Amino acid sequence: AIGSTSGSCTMYNTSTSCNVTSPSITAASGFGVVGYNTSSSATTSSWDQNTAKAVNSNATYYAITKSSSAYTASFNANGATSVGSTSLSCYRYNGASSCSITAPTITRSGFTITGWGKSSSATTAAASVGGSISLSSNKSYYAITSKKITVTYSKGSNVSAIGSTSGTCTIQNSATSCSVTLPTITASTGYTSVGWSTTNGATTGTAAGTAVNLTANTTYYANAVDKTVPTVSLSPSSQSTYVAGGKAITVTLADNGSGLKASQNVYYAWSTSNTTAPSYTSYVTSTNTAGAKSTTVTIPASASSSLTGTYYLWIKSGISDVSGNLSAQKVSSAFKFDNNTPSLSVATSKTSNSITVVATASAESGISKYEFSKDGGTTWISNGTSKTYTFTGLTHNTSYSIRVRVTSGVSKQTTSTTSTVTTNAITLPTFEENQTATGKSVTITYPSGCGSTYTCTYSKDGGSYVTVTSNPTIAFTASGSLVAKVSDGTNTVSSSYSVNIVDLSITVTSTVGGTITIQNLTKGTSVVAQNNDTKILKAINGDNIKVNVSNNNGFETYSLKKDDKDISNNYTETLGLQDYTIKATFNMKYQPYSIETHLKEGFNLAFNDEVSSYLGEVVQLWSPGGRYYLQIKEVTNGKIYYGIQNYYFNNIYIQVRNTTAVTAGSQCTVYTWIDGETDFLWYLEAAGNDYYYIVNKTGYCMEVSSGIGANSEKIYVNNCNYSNKQKWKFVEAS
Repeated sequence: AIGSTSGSCTMYNTSTSCNVTSPSITAASGFGVVGYNTSSSATTSSWDQNTAKAVNSNATYYAITKSSSAYTASFNANGATSVGSTSLSCYRYNGASSCSITAPTITRSGFTITGWGKSSSATTAAASVGGSISLSSNKSYYAITSKKITVTYSKGSNVSAIGSTSGTCTIQNSATSCSVTLPTITASTGYTSVGWSTTNGATTGTAAGTAVNLTANTTYYANAVDKTVPTVSLSPSSQSTYVAGGKAITVTLADNGSGLKASQNVYYAWSTSNTTAPSYTSYVTSTNTAGAKSTTVTIPASASSSLTGTYYLWIKSGISDVSGNLSAQKVSSAFKFDNNTPSLSVATSKTSNSITVVATASAESGISKYEFSKDGGTTWISNGTSKTYTFTGLTHNTSYSIRVRVTSGVSKQTTSTTSTVTTNAITLPTFEENQTATGKSVTITYPSGCGSTYTCTYSKDGGSYVTVTSNPTIAFTASGSLVAKVSDGTNTVSSSYSVNIVDLSITVTSTVGGTITIQNLTKGTSVVAQNNDTKILKAINGDNIKVNVSNNNGFETYSLKKDDKDISNNYTETLGLQDYTIKATFNMKYQPYSIETHLKEGFNLAFNDEVSSYLGEVVQLWSPGGRYYLQIKEVTNGKIYYGIQNYYFNNIYIQVRNTTAVTAGSQCTVYTWIDGETDFLWYLEAAGNDYYYIVNKTGYCMEVSSGIGANSEKIYVNNCNYSNKQKWKFVEAS
């Protein structure tokens, strides 16, 4: 604002001027007062504010104000050699928002001066050199300069084509170089690019596609050299099926670059490894001229004619081309050779009608055929690739000449020596006869294998044949026959057996005084005879029997006989074909007894021995009575006759008193022994419960005639009625 927008004064009379006082000036914020000037764009004052000034004409004055601070522009050389000024400043006047400066000069030899830019990387100018720059704030400017670089591309040695013949790039502002990407190089056949070089014919260089920096115009040459190594190829390169006699291999040497070196040794070796290089001693020599692109040599078949197994052909490295490049070693794929005859071993097994032959053979090329012979090689049977063959339908217990012939996959053969093999003999069935409870049994024993190896049958008594798988036992109750057969399907053997069964009767007899028992151990039966008893034991030939005797109280065994032959207690035998009798005879022991009546306990036989002559004294009951021995006097037909001898008087015996003959009712007396008199002889019959009947040889039984058990009751003989008055007990005298 200003204090007034106008002012005036009056000139009087001859005055040529009059005074006017300039009004005050209020500057805008950020500005200061300069004064007044007749030009609105003036930056200086020609009339200060609040100051009187003589004026002689009408005039217009403008308030002049100046910014308190200047705007500055900085100028960066940005790669230029120099600039006219590195910074320039200006002030704003009269409230203006900007002020102007003049862009300084730029110096850079060889470069195009473009002007000033607002960034260091700018390629176009925001202000030209010497041009006006309006500042509304502090600013920075950068010198913009540029230089165009040209690169020329040329084909060098052994190059057939390049991707481009020239290229350009621009060095800009502060940069000292610019970048181009090297074009492609196509090397001539057999050669390898070594890249770009500023030297024609160089052997090294920068690879195509690489970015390179340039500071000046440049020429690059594309160069290629022979780096191709010679190649080695094999024909054939493998042998997947086995061969015999070796294999000739054609080796082709080739080089597409400078060509092969002339006349070289090609070293080779056969090896079982395709990973570990072998030693090389064998070679063949090529006949090519220098520079030849290819040649061949041959590895002879003789080099592999003795090999067996999987082998690999190695060609030694070092085949050279004219440029001196050397081939790598070459390893073939697998070759399979078999120059050995097959190995062969033979094992046999046999049955009664067959021989099984197992050939264990091996060959590198495998076994293509097995042949078998049972006649020593006169005839052969081909069995294909099966190593096992069974000759069937053979005769048992017969020898055969076995041979085997095998052929390998490369037709090499091996024939075994002759093995003499005898088929198994079929064992004849055997028979074992045994006694049974009902007759006899026969067990047939066959060779093992019934039901599997063999068919086993039998026929009983001419009947149908029965097939069995184990050893059967056949029962017989009467005489009969067996036929047993064994067949292996080809051969049959048989055995026959006869069974003889004879029914037997064993007569068993016992006298009084004991028991005889005879057991049929085979059949589990027995009979018991005792006290003058006779029994019959039924048996058959072959049965086993056992004889046992036991004695009653006071008795002992006098004899035990089989017919007229003495045998012992617990006698055993296996029965033959004849009947016979076994008899046990028992006798009273020779010791003193009291002979007690059954009628009353304690009353025994006695006689009056107190008289001067007791011969002829009657026998009577008395308690306690006398004592007597039973002395064996006679044994007739197995029956024992005793003399009843008085214990106290030697040679005094009980007799039956008689005058002409012993009769029923005859009285018993004592008397001296008279040989040959039957009335002195007595035998015993069992009455049960340890009582006996005392029987005179005349057949009459001793009895208490009255039937009363009391002292002085007389003893007679009478017809045997087996009543209690005829029963007597022998009580051992103490």
